Amino acid sequence: SRFLIPKHGITALIDFVEPFEAKRAFSKLAYSQYKTAPLYLEWAPENVFVKPDNKSETNPSDSSTQQNTIEDIVPNKSSDISHDIVNHKHSKQSKPLEDEIKIDETINDMAEPETNTTLFVKNLNFKTTEDDLKAHFSKCGKIHSITIAKKKDPKHPGQFLSMGYGFIQFYKQQDANEALKLLQNSTLDEKPLELKRSERGNTNEIKTSKKSNKVTLQNGTKILVRNVPFQANRNELHEIFRAFGEIKTLRLPKKLSPGSDQHRGFAFIDYHSKADAKSAFEALCQSTHLYGRRLVLEWADQTDENENIEALRKRTAQTFNAKS
Repeated sequence: SRFLIPKHGITALIDFVEPFEAKRAFSKLAYSQYKTAPLYLEWAPENVFVKPDNKSETNPSDSSTQQNTIEDIVPNKSSDISHDIVNHKHSKQSKPLEDEIKIDETINDMAEPETNTTLFVKNLNFKTTEDDLKAHFSKCGKIHSITIAKKKDPKHPGQFLSMGYGFIQFYKQQDANEALKLLQNSTLDEKPLELKRSERGNTNEIKTSKKSNKVTLQNGTKILVRNVPFQANRNELHEIFRAFGEIKTLRLPKKLSPGSDQHRGFAFIDYHSKADAKSAFEALCQSTHLYGRRLVLEWADQTDENENIEALRKRTAQTFNAKS
């Protein structure tokens, strides 16, 4: 419907005609690699456009004008894309029948998947690709999307390494249930797969992704991270935050119930310098997702950290004497 990109070309705003098309684009392209960098997607606020879309009021003859407007907005680097569009138009004219069949197939493929159809796949071989994963799970039903979590390769700039886990979303809930039963602990590339249900792709994911960060001023070097998925562990959080500086401490508090090894869904990351903490906060507070959930960052309360040992002892003694 509408496409807007500023001159610097770092961010863009895309407005689809149909909601299911936007959801499909989000699930297929989130964290996918475009040239040398991954795409970071998040749902835009409602009513972000002041003026309503007038596409339905325009005539078909205005399509060339609309195309020129987009070409004026997009930098010259998109000339290859424009060339592909022109070639695609010529191929449409030469093969109308084949294109009609492809359009029908695309419409069928773009049907919105049912809820609770996403599985979290763990213990993947680092050499396993998304095509390998699709071939392994396609026997259980039609697959909507497959994503393997990746990180930048420090030894080879511009390349990415698998993080050993991913997500598979089916179109039907029945197919997801069958895959969970049949392929649990199945072997792929000499690795037994661990499968769990995931909230990613459900309606509550959209609500989670719209959680806003609490606006607070920096008061130290410690960051509070909320909405941490329960599948995540300390090493994975450390891998995300260590890129911005040396970490002094990273705490992932666990539940108080006896025998439970599950954390409580939040973490504290403390850096050695305020500059590193500020860089991490500004880079990760907008739209950083882990296991399909958006991390919510706040500046943690530094009062307890600034107290010396003697003050802590006095306060503890006063509390103990008051109870006795």
